[in-house]
Amino acid sequence: MKMMTAVLYWLGVPAVTLLVACSNGVIQSPAANTSASQSMTFPVGAPLRNRAIFGAIQGAVSLSSHRGSWMSHDAKLNDLLYATSSGSAQVYVYSYPSAKLEGILTGAEGPESDCIDKAGNIWIPDASRGDILKYAHGGTSPIAVLNAQGNDPFDCSVDPTTGNLAVINIFNVLIFRKARGTPTTYSDPGMPSTYFGGYDNLGNLFVDGTNTGGTFQFAELPKGSSGFTNFSLSLEGPGGVQWDGKYIDVGDFISNKIYQVQVNSSGATIVGSTLLSGAHAPWYQFTFPNLDNGGSGQAKKIIATDYGTGVASWNYPAGGYPLKVFDDGPTGPTGVVISPARK
Repeated sequence: MKMMTAVLYWLGVPAVTLLVACSNGVIQSPAANTSASQSMTFPVGAPLRNRAIFGAIQGAVSLSSHRGSWMSHDAKLNDLLYATSSGSAQVYVYSYPSAKLEGILTGAEGPESDCIDKAGNIWIPDASRGDILKYAHGGTSPIAVLNAQGNDPFDCSVDPTTGNLAVINIFNVLIFRKARGTPTTYSDPGMPSTYFGGYDNLGNLFVDGTNTGGTFQFAELPKGSSGFTNFSLSLEGPGGVQWDGKYIDVGDFISNKIYQVQVNSSGATIVGSTLLSGAHAPWYQFTFPNLDNGGSGQAKKIIATDYGTGVASWNYPAGGYPLKVFDDGPTGPTGVVISPARK
């Protein structure tokens, strides 16, 4: 839920407009006779800013009951898509590409944008507890827990060249060597608020966020470097950051576009964009199915999260309208990755 609060703060939304009450650490609807699972609708033509606010509210008041983690007995045999939801404090697990719901994880209080390592393990930042949970493919209980050193972890990425785990917090970036132990902290004075990050194929880490005035910022932590290199990039709002096999892709929180960015010694240049049509709210994280778990080649499909629609897939880089929407999915999803079945 902390990620949603931070996003609403960035949008300039006063807390009172949420019209939600907190009871025992769970966001609930203030109306005594209103079910938290009731669906909410919003005009299709509404401005993106208002739709973004609505999507966050919807994620806050549409909560599922906690019934404990569960997983189908044959889930491990399939490629699995993990969709996190800070709104419901659950992680939905689907077989991919069939989109069958295989299980739900309830171990995190505030699961944010997840990531995977080369072994297919899933790392889930828990902003509410300040931890990063590690799950084995198809597992229902964490097999390791890393401490975020008092920070609120929102996103993560694993370096394909070293196995180092980068955790993006609201004020800094933590890097756990070999995804264990005590992390090294990296801060960027030009980007005091960091949101999303991702490694390229060479082990360079790219991060987006905002400056003190709320303007979009983009930076690189080159492999082996102790400091960030900042670039000028004109986007409206920070979104997910992923390697697409050729370029670093950066999501725009406001425009529903994914931008392909080429980075070299001359700077960062937008060389293309993908519009994800059919969106009802801002896009947080996205992934490329053939590139998760250290895959190679150029991305051909993209799967993304949307606070209004849920989880869906599109052709890439063509975009357009969704090829598939994952049914019975999380309300207010914040992260999505695919863990391939172990051969």
